Amino acid sequence: TERVYSNNYGGIYYAGKHKLTSITQVGADGTSELPSTTFTYEDLQVFREDSDQPSYGGNPGNPASLNWPFLVSVDSGYGGEVDLSYTQTPSNTQTDIWTRQAVTGKTISSGVGPDESYTYDYYYGPAYYPNLITWNPEYRGFGRVEETDAAGNWVRHYFYTTGIVEGQDADKMTGREYETGWYDSEDTM
Repeated sequence: TERVYSNNYGGIYYAGKHKLTSITQVGADGTSELPSTTFTYEDLQVFREDSDQPSYGGNPGNPASLNWPFLVSVDSGYGGEVDLSYTQTPSNTQTDIWTRQAVTGKTISSGVGPDESYTYDYYYGPAYYPNLITWNPEYRGFGRVEETDAAGNWVRHYFYTTGIVEGQDADKMTGREYETGWYDSEDTM
C-alpha cells in the first residue's frame, strides 16, 4: 500500500507555530477516504517575569509572554472524541520561572456508552535544569502527577526530574516514571 501525504497543515504561523489539523486515510484507488481524525487547538499563555530584569528586552516594559497552540480536542471521525482542559502552573504572578500549561482535565467520549472523565493534579514542579535563574533553563516536568477518575479512584505517578532520587541521578533519567500507586476512592492501595 502506498502512502500519500498532504502538505496542507491548516496554516503556518510565525516562529514555527504549526498545527496538525487532520489525518485522513485514502484508499488504494486514491479517491476513497475513511472519516478524518481532526485536531482542535486553543492558544494558551506561557509566561515569565524576571525579578532582576522587569523589562524584557524582546518586549520592553513587559514580562515575556507568548500564546501557543495547545491540543484541546481530538475527533475520531467515527463519533468518538477526547477533550482536554489546561491550567497555567504556576500562576503568572510568580517571578523567575516559566509557567506551563498542564492538562488538568480529560473527557473521553467513545460515542457508545457513558463518557469517561479524569482530572490531573501536579506536584514538585515545574522543575527546570540547571536552575530557574536563567532565561532558557531545560524544562524537566513535574515530580508527581495524580490522575483521578469520576468514581474517585486515582493513580499517583512519580517521575525523575532533577537531582538525586532514590539514589538515582534524575538528570540522566528525566521523564521516566519510577513509582506508580493505584488507589480506590477510599484511598486504599
